[in-house]
Amino acid sequence: MNQSPGIQRQCFRSLLMDPLHFVRYSPSRHKGLAALNLVLGRTLLHNMTTETQHPYQLLCIGNPLLDMQTSDGSLLDKYNLKANDAIRASPEQMGIYEDISNAPDIQFVAGGAAQNTARGAAYILPPKHVAYVGCVGDDDLADKLREANAREGVESAYLVKKGEQTGACGVITTGHNRSLVTTLRAAHMFEKAHLSSADVAACIKGANYFYITGFFLSHGVESALELCEIASGDGKVMPPFLH
Repeated sequence: MNQSPGIQRQCFRSLLMDPLHFVRYSPSRHKGLAALNLVLGRTLLHNMTTETQHPYQLLCIGNPLLDMQTSDGSLLDKYNLKANDAIRASPEQMGIYEDISNAPDIQFVAGGAAQNTARGAAYILPPKHVAYVGCVGDDDLADKLREANAREGVESAYLVKKGEQTGACGVITTGHNRSLVTTLRAAHMFEKAHLSSADVAACIKGANYFYITGFFLSHGVESALELCEIASGDGKVMPPFLH
């Protein structure tokens, strides 16, 4: 039985209103989820919840970042930041991540547009329906990402770059304002060969839906094209790159 548009809107609205999952997350999560809901619509929500299929029907790929959140407004002046902004960290601002790590109110949240979308989709889909692929370092930040994804039902299939640091986003909230400072680090080191690794290849073969953000194309065009070819050849669904 097909779901009505009203039911779909109600499901999506519940995502945005759930404070445990969405109140502190970036607007990219909302836009990513909206794009996913718009493109996959009733096909995704109906087929993926009613048919017996291979696990991990939705595969998302992007730049994994660990959001490091604090309300310490003094960091804005220290690192010359605007109260409401989103920038890439300059060399002079790289110390902000250590400062936030030492903040008494720090919170860690798995981030990055595609990873946010994966976690949002996992919120409404049955267990073991969503997998996420990206590149991380071999550090404690990557462990925190895996833990966050596991809590919310997303399978992490990371490429791990030895000796590199995992990407991070410093988040400073002051009142209704939020300043985001991002460093990609290992996130932009993804290699197409990882798509052929045993775990990822199995996810690709079993998945019927792929989701890639435009951010990933700054370094992962070849990987994106390979997935596009697979989706086209096998009649699978891939939304356009909207971020």
